[in-house]
Amino acid sequence: MTVQRPRSRPARRVVQDDWGRVTYYREEPAMGGVGGFALAGLAFLALLVLCIAGFLLMRVLNPNKAPLLPSFTTWTPTPDQTETASPPAVLPTAASAGERPLVMVNPAQGYINTLITVTGEGWWPGEPVFVFLRSPEEGEGQGYSYAAAVADDRGAIRTALTFPNETRWIGQEWADVIARGTRSGHEASTRLALLAPTPTSTPLPPTALPTRAPTETPSPTSTPLPTNTPLPSPTPEDLITDWRAEYFAGVMPGGDPVLVRNDVTIDFNWGLGSPGWGIPDDGFAARWMRRLYFDEGAYRFTVLADDGVRVWSDGRLLLDEWHDSTQETYAFDVYMSAGEHTLQVEYYENLGGARVYVAWIETGPETPAPSIPPTNTPPIPAEPTAMLYPTSTPLPPLALGWWGEYYANVYLDGPAVLTRLDPELDFNWGTGSPGASVPPDDFSARWTQLASLPAGTYQYSLQADDGARFWLDSQLLIDAWPADTSQTYTIQVYVPAGFHVLTVEFFEITIDARIHFWSEAVP
Repeated sequence: MTVQRPRSRPARRVVQDDWGRVTYYREEPAMGGVGGFALAGLAFLALLVLCIAGFLLMRVLNPNKAPLLPSFTTWTPTPDQTETASPPAVLPTAASAGERPLVMVNPAQGYINTLITVTGEGWWPGEPVFVFLRSPEEGEGQGYSYAAAVADDRGAIRTALTFPNETRWIGQEWADVIARGTRSGHEASTRLALLAPTPTSTPLPPTALPTRAPTETPSPTSTPLPTNTPLPSPTPEDLITDWRAEYFAGVMPGGDPVLVRNDVTIDFNWGLGSPGWGIPDDGFAARWMRRLYFDEGAYRFTVLADDGVRVWSDGRLLLDEWHDSTQETYAFDVYMSAGEHTLQVEYYENLGGARVYVAWIETGPETPAPSIPPTNTPPIPAEPTAMLYPTSTPLPPLALGWWGEYYANVYLDGPAVLTRLDPELDFNWGTGSPGASVPPDDFSARWTQLASLPAGTYQYSLQADDGARFWLDSQLLIDAWPADTSQTYTIQVYVPAGFHVLTVEFFEITIDARIHFWSEAVP
């Protein structure tokens, strides 16, 4: 039996079974379930709209950020691993555009020992570029390499070299400066005019003092005595017994000098002042000349200058550093025959301090180098910046080994990061380094030795990885720059008896580093 109540409010349905048990069922309104689903749907749509609005707002505020939603690409089958193709090489922009590289030199003219800056553009970024010099007699030959540079990310190069002191340049009018890229194979060249500076001819005065004729004493008379005529004052020529010094009011020692005098030594520190009356504090020049007797042998000259200086012996240019500088020190060795020789020194001061010093000493075992007197001016650089020979620091004592200079670049440029005395040149550093301050790659070294050799024929041999070259008395004999690592370079040469300067230069770019140099007398 079923009994139902009126539905004035949510009603309960009462069911009574045949045994008298009663069961109550609550009945909800007919629209209650549909309204709940509608509210839930509206809430989900509102949440979705808020998410989309937030995403669009973030994209507007940060347009460069990676997309938040994943992107899908069309799937392509992967080739078999055994036939994987290498990715195409990307050529540098200069090569892709077909541009030809350029090379330039500054200054456009010079001579032996002139510091030359080589620049260029249009090379492959990161490629090593070697700089060669070629004389007119070589025609279209390869030339000899003297410097190297690594192109930057714009394809530009910059390096510097000192024009070599070699007999093949004597009398030549020009030299080709050639740059070759090791990866691109490109080549560019320019021409350097060779102008040898010549000393201006100034006759040396006689060193003997002239004799004066005696004057007659007038006899006494009744007339007034005439006034005494003073004896002529001695001229500067009469007083010159050491260096004949000529000073000029300009940076070129030419024309009539403003001041001529006797200088006992060439050792002056004028600071911000002037050498004498009529000479300006800045923008002046000087020339010193004298004849001196030398015993036969090798001599080491030490020169300090602020700014430019040049030195000749018997008209032969020994040092040419005609440029502005700040107390630069130079040293060079020269062989003198027995007898008198004419020395000439020219100097100029441009701006700032004025300082010049010239001295020499006969080289030999246990012979100290000349010391420069102390001054109140800024300290002298510890290492010279140029020499007649490729070395840039004082030579080691005789027979003690090789004076080594190591540089943290492949150009032998700047101050050495390591200097030491190496007993012999036989190194195999592998992928390592010569010392803690020297990098394992991209470094260079220079070794110099002063040797006393008997007359005879000698064979010199060289092996290197990556490159090396050898000089004997400033004459380039072996040029393996860069070197074939599987080859031994040898040369036989006759050497006269006496002191000789041996110089070996080396560079390492990457991976293994090895240098072996040795010599032997040929029977």
